[in-house]
Amino acid sequence: MDFYTVTKVLADSPELSAALNYDGLITYIDLVRLLKPDLIRFVVSDNGPPEHLPISIHEFLKLSLGMEDETAKLAWANLRVFAWNFDDQAEDPRKTGRARLIYMKLFLEHGSSRGIGTS
Repeated sequence: MDFYTVTKVLADSPELSAALNYDGLITYIDLVRLLKPDLIRFVVSDNGPPEHLPISIHEFLKLSLGMEDETAKLAWANLRVFAWNFDDQAEDPRKTGRARLIYMKLFLEHGSSRGIGTS
């Protein structure tokens, strides 16, 4: 799935496009990339991300992005493959810790009580 496909998904889904503007989309992708090590254990096959998120991670993403429950489920259903496979050719922020610092407030506010981002 390429960026054009993602923009089409957003354009075809009023709920998603209302919930995720460009900055929201970038935040969603960054958070999924940061959560990928936690999500690996829920992968059934080597073909990609889990079909459904664990409740704690679903709640974290939902609250972090200010989405309604069904919208957050729709976001994962439509963006999971793109976010999971997203490969930024630039510097990998996970290696530098920059993304963790950028999103630290979200992890503290919505993640720590759910056991997310505590390691």
